[in-house]
Amino acid sequence: MRHYITVLTIHYIPFASQHNGKMSAYISHMILYEFVDSGNCYKIRMLLAELELPYTKVALDRLSSVRNTMEFLCKSPLGKVPVLEQDGEYYTESMAILYKLSTGTSLNPESPRVIQWLSFEQGEIQSSIGAARYLNKFCQELPPADLIERAHEALCVVEQQLKETGQYILGSTYSICDIALYAYIHLAPEAGVSLEPYIHIMQWILTIQGLPRYVAII
Repeated sequence: MRHYITVLTIHYIPFASQHNGKMSAYISHMILYEFVDSGNCYKIRMLLAELELPYTKVALDRLSSVRNTMEFLCKSPLGKVPVLEQDGEYYTESMAILYKLSTGTSLNPESPRVIQWLSFEQGEIQSSIGAARYLNKFCQELPPADLIERAHEALCVVEQQLKETGQYILGSTYSICDIALYAYIHLAPEAGVSLEPYIHIMQWILTIQGLPRYVAII
């Protein structure tokens, strides 16, 4: 495994999540294959920390060819991360992993609104802020103006939602919708997108960062 840059096992002691249910996730240990600076991978780490679930983190080098090997493609057919391994099964796509791990907990009300906001994150936030951040941070390329405009349009939607709900995306309860949206939104400055015009988003970010089991991206 010379292409992997870090293998780290995360334990939480005492091991007892404060969220309802979730006994199924305690059955076996999990392995998370990731890029440490990826917003999509960060979402999974945020949820695992919130649920206090132990796992082994396998950090991959963005420049290595390991994701093109047959071994890794058996885990993730498109060579993408994050990949969550549990009980010999491999799960890809960050939204699917968030939903799987949070089912049966207070973080996932299992309502159409959850699907709505998870879809919005992938279709509008990740595809604008995430794409602009990739160009700006990793390719040293100035994101095109239309991408920045799309990012602001998406942020206006989130700003309005938070203005109406007051604290979190779905109301007074923290959920996987907040985790999914927070990951890339709080990184917007790295994409060349200012968050200063969005007072409700800025307060929401501070609220999440003040949660007792919050973990930073790096």
